[in-house]
Amino acid sequence: MSLLAILSRMDNIEIRYYRLSIQNEVSGSGKGPRGWFKLEQVTVSYDHPTDAKLDHALNIDFVNDKEGPSARVAVELSPESARKLVDIILTTLSRRDPGTSQREGI
Repeated sequence: MSLLAILSRMDNIEIRYYRLSIQNEVSGSGKGPRGWFKLEQVTVSYDHPTDAKLDHALNIDFVNDKEGPSARVAVELSPESARKLVDIILTTLSRRDPGTSQREGI
């Protein structure tokens, strides 16, 4: 029996799972172990990371389910790093060449 199963049976222990997950369609490309592939979906979650040595992380998974498990790019960021990345992305997009046309969704 797992420790989690044992603890969940104790009356004075409250176990909570905190997970937030949002999915959306995306358009772009990602590079996986077999090369470049078309991105179709992104899942952004705040949860326990798989690899990063953090209690919780902002997890970003870019995937193309049609191409199988190798068509995935996963990132786990600390909350601070995630906020910095958002700032960098927004700054970069705001400084794009003013002569170019604005694409939908930007």
